Amino acid sequence: MRRVFVFSAIALAAGLAACGGNGPAGSCNPGPTLAAPTLLFPIPGTSGVPTNANYLVVDNVGPASGTLYLTPPGGGVPIAAQALAPVPSPAPSPAASAAPGATILAASIPNLSPNSTYTVTFTANQPTQCVEAQSSGTIGSFTTQ
Repeated sequence: MRRVFVFSAIALAAGLAACGGNGPAGSCNPGPTLAAPTLLFPIPGTSGVPTNANYLVVDNVGPASGTLYLTPPGGGVPIAAQALAPVPSPAPSPAASAAPGATILAASIPNLSPNSTYTVTFTANQPTQCVEAQSSGTIGSFTTQ
């Protein structure tokens, strides 16, 4: 009987650890769907962005993460940015202010066409059983110089 109790306690602890303490495995409640990230650089709606901007910078990316895409003028084929990573130093500027306590991430992008308006979208990865879903969608647009 003692072995069954010890095994049950270990299984319960493993389940709690796997789900961040929300309950045993299979019963996680990760919470509501998170809002899409906020585009910080280039600042949404700006014009005169250099064609060699090199990065998109965002905050509020949830634990499931996702991918940033640039859609060129006229609805061309979206360009996937590289994987989200810490912001390089020096950080691109000017940038919008991040939310207090937010983690700021960057994704490198190729050189862009001049005098073009790009739309930035975020496509969230599928959440796992114990990780919140995040909204996907358009997070801004900007025009190059």
